[in-house]
Amino acid sequence: MNRIDSMEAKQLDMEKSITFTSDSINDLEKKVTTYDSEMKDISTTLETEKKKILNLERYSRSFNLRFGGITEEPNEDATKKIKELLNKTLNLNDIVIETAHRTGKPSTISGKPRHIIVKFIYRPQRFEVLRRAKSIMKNSEMFVLEDMPVADIIKKRGLREVMKKAYEEGKKTVFRNGNLYINGKMYT
Repeated sequence: MNRIDSMEAKQLDMEKSITFTSDSINDLEKKVTTYDSEMKDISTTLETEKKKILNLERYSRSFNLRFGGITEEPNEDATKKIKELLNKTLNLNDIVIETAHRTGKPSTISGKPRHIIVKFIYRPQRFEVLRRAKSIMKNSEMFVLEDMPVADIIKKRGLREVMKKAYEEGKKTVFRNGNLYINGKMYT
């Protein structure tokens, strides 16, 4: 009888242990479900915040142009160099520049001059510089580009063939705010 009582006590302990373990597993499963839901919410929020940051960067860069192919000299004043270029090459004397600077570190290997980022105070003046530079600097080593975030540059490179094909078909292509527009309709 003692052995049977002992075995029954052990069986009861085992049942309590299994019940406790089962309850613990159920609690953990509930917590995991809650954490999964929270992670999805955090992921959605993170994506939304990334989009907001990208839009803010696009807005900030909408005042900028990127000048390339301009010879680089030690201790140069980039703002002064750009103003001279605007006056002499593009015949634009009344353009107001907030600031100008070279990008990145000087390259001793390639020897290519770094781009100059120019921030304009007025977007219409920026547009006029871009318009005039595209026609005047067409056959020059110097060039002017819109300043875009890296994400937009990557996306635009991926759409290069689509843009080229549309252009060859006589359609108007515009890449703005990370989207390609062909004849005014967004390309998807």
